[in-house]
Amino acid sequence: MALPSSFAYRRASRKVEPSQQLIAFRIHHEWFALPILVAQKVILLDKLHDSLFNTGASVAFYQEEELVVLDIGRRIFGEAIAKAANPDEPLAPNHTTTQIQFVNQQRYLVIVDSFHGEPIGLLLNSQPSLRRVPQSAFSPLPPNHFAEGGIRCVHALVTSIQGHPPLFLLNLHQLLEPVTHHFSGY
Repeated sequence: MALPSSFAYRRASRKVEPSQQLIAFRIHHEWFALPILVAQKVILLDKLHDSLFNTGASVAFYQEEELVVLDIGRRIFGEAIAKAANPDEPLAPNHTTTQIQFVNQQRYLVIVDSFHGEPIGLLLNSQPSLRRVPQSAFSPLPPNHFAEGGIRCVHALVTSIQGHPPLFLLNLHQLLEPVTHHFSGY
C-alpha cells in the first residue's frame, strides 16, 4: 500500500470554505452588491429614454426590444437623494446649480428577471466588478437597520474582504417590488 504524498495529504486535510460571487458597484459613496446568479447579463448602456409615469423607471432597448430600466440609486436612497447630484461623478467645468452636466459618464445595466419572467435593467452609474466572497463574510441585518438613514432594500452586510470596503447585499425582491406592482401588465 502506497502512502499519500505530503502534498496530497495537505490538500485533503485543508477545508475550503464555500463562497459566493457578487456583482459589486458603488452608489453615492457606498458599495452594494447582488449575487451573480440573479444577473442575466451586465452591459454598457448606450441610450436611456424618458422616465415612465414618474416611477423612477425608464426605457432602454436591449436585443431590439424595450426594456424597463430602474434607477437603482432611487430605489435604495429614495426621492431626496435621487434629485440630488450624484456625488460619484465629476461635474462639468461650466455647471450651474440649476443645470448639472456630468463628464464622461458611462452607465451600465445589470439585467435581471422580474418575478413575471421578463427582463428588467438595473441602472448603475459606476463600472461594476466581480468579487468572490466567503460565506463567513455575510452578516444579516435587521429589516429596520437603516430606517433612520433612508437606505432601503439591503438585507446583509458583507465584510472582511481583504483590501475592499464592506458591501451592502441588496434584496432583489425589495428592489423589484414596486415594479411588479406598477408594471405587471407591461
